[in-house]
Amino acid sequence: MTTGNTVPDFSFQRPDGSTVALSELLHADCTYLLFMRHFACMPCVVQVKEISRNYERLQEAGIHVLGVGHAPPPVVTQFLERNPIPFPVVTDVSRESYKAMGLPRVPLRHFLRPRILLDFFRLLFKGEKILRLTHTEDIQQLGGDYLIGRDRKILYVYPSRDATDRVSVETLLRWQAEHLPIATAAAR
Repeated sequence: MTTGNTVPDFSFQRPDGSTVALSELLHADCTYLLFMRHFACMPCVVQVKEISRNYERLQEAGIHVLGVGHAPPPVVTQFLERNPIPFPVVTDVSRESYKAMGLPRVPLRHFLRPRILLDFFRLLFKGEKILRLTHTEDIQQLGGDYLIGRDRKILYVYPSRDATDRVSVETLLRWQAEHLPIATAAAR
């Protein structure tokens, strides 16, 4: 999926197991879809923490946040208990949304690249913990970051190139200010 494409009206599960369509979750003119690799992913947890710290700034800029995972709802609930966050998280166990968005799986040898290993060691050195991956999650799945409009049109695309590659909140806010200045002014 690229900028300008319309995202399908995916069906997700909430942590309580109920089903919800993407269109029901689009409450703002700009929604940040955060596709997580898996719920034990250290770089994803770091990104979720960054988003949580900057959630108010994102809201003020008119950006609604929606986290997307691919684990069963009980795993999502456990993740949210460990990581209380201010934005909703849904799941797509079938990973149809990941496939439709063009988010690939990578071979296991991908994780042995020196830069990837170094990035993981840096996170460990900063105090991040290795979390236990459940048997229902796919370590090989890459994530991605998208800004979409209320009409489900893609405004911004950042597909992860590797297991540690994620967009920063600053990049999202800068893009929003440059491309949707009317929304920024209206949000103030």
